[in-house]
Amino acid sequence: MSLRIWENLPPAYRASDDPEEIITLWRGDVTGKGMVGMTCELEESLDPEDYVYKSLFKKYPNIRTLVKRHTHSNHNSPFISLTDSLELADTFSPDPTTNTVYQITVPAYRLVIDPPRGDDTPHIEALAIGRIEPGEITAIL
Repeated sequence: MSLRIWENLPPAYRASDDPEEIITLWRGDVTGKGMVGMTCELEESLDPEDYVYKSLFKKYPNIRTLVKRHTHSNHNSPFISLTDSLELADTFSPDPTTNTVYQITVPAYRLVIDPPRGDDTPHIEALAIGRIEPGEITAIL
């Protein structure tokens, strides 16, 4: 994700005040993603970064609208869900024969944060735009 999106995000939706800070997150997913990476569920004909930029700053003036659409149904979404909790990521990979947990490291400017809303959601959901490259998967558990 380019800095143009990060620069326009409200501070509550940024993973860090420093866009270059490397953030470590987790994702439970099917086994084998370490070799091919992960992609969002957006239609192939659409560019995820361009889609987010236009949605945030052309169609919808509120980032909450786009994040809410993803969290309620990640179909046709430009995001890939990640979490700051290894334990939470593990709940998305309950079958060790077909699923695993991946550690992912990306710069803060590649993320949109869905900020926690109260004590009942202490963990952050981070939304990576578009794709996680195999080199960004730094551990497989």
